[in-house]
Amino acid sequence: GEVAAWYEGYIPKIQGAIRDEDAPVLERSGQGLAAGRTDVILGRNEIGCQAAHRQILADLANDPAAAVPVQPVAVRPTS
Repeated sequence: GEVAAWYEGYIPKIQGAIRDEDAPVLERSGQGLAAGRTDVILGRNEIGCQAAHRQILADLANDPAAAVPVQPVAVRPTS
């Protein structure tokens, strides 16, 4: 259908972002964890990214009710 066709064009873009952005971050995170560093700072867009992934799953399942609402989190101000 139309939604599936849209995602077929979108998938290569997401794969590029994973390859060029997420994979290097995950590699550096693994190095940090191996060195005993356990503090994590989430980017400002992380909640939005999670919401987008949930919406994609809901769209692919053709079930708008399947999208999980985003839960707000406490934000610690940076100094």
